[in-house]
Amino acid sequence: FFLGLSGGQKKRLSVAVALLSRPLVLFLDEPTTGLDAAAAAGLMKLLQQLAASARILIVATIHQPSAQVFASFDNIMLLARGQTAYQGPAHRVAPYFASIGHPMPETATAAEYMLDLINDEFTSAEKVNSVVAQWQQQDRHANTQASHITRPIRGASIYQQIELLLK
Repeated sequence: FFLGLSGGQKKRLSVAVALLSRPLVLFLDEPTTGLDAAAAAGLMKLLQQLAASARILIVATIHQPSAQVFASFDNIMLLARGQTAYQGPAHRVAPYFASIGHPMPETATAAEYMLDLINDEFTSAEKVNSVVAQWQQQDRHANTQASHITRPIRGASIYQQIELLLK
């Protein structure tokens, strides 16, 4: 089925197969793993366009996003040791960390900096604990914009799903 396809083509084909059933939500675990920077950015741009045009909610785990991949995110959730360190619009992550006393260095990208800040392999455990505690204390999760969560989405009817299963 996948013979002769590049890594990027395999990833795109896997996503296309998943989209055949017109899901309301598409969960992707590390969709950019094994792809070069250009292929990863291209795949994420495609997913962003699909989410908007097909009204599909796409949830993806991405371990170390490049700056280009990070730029394709609408909303993010950062976890530090299984606890939320930030959740909200991707473009607000750097201002949020600056507001709690952790401004991003001018030489860093948001993707690099946030991972360095919440990973105790790169910073102290105390700093990670502080970031998590400040998130919980400020109750930032209440500021999630409902319009991003509750926008209408369209999925396949039960008949279309059964037809696809029987093929």
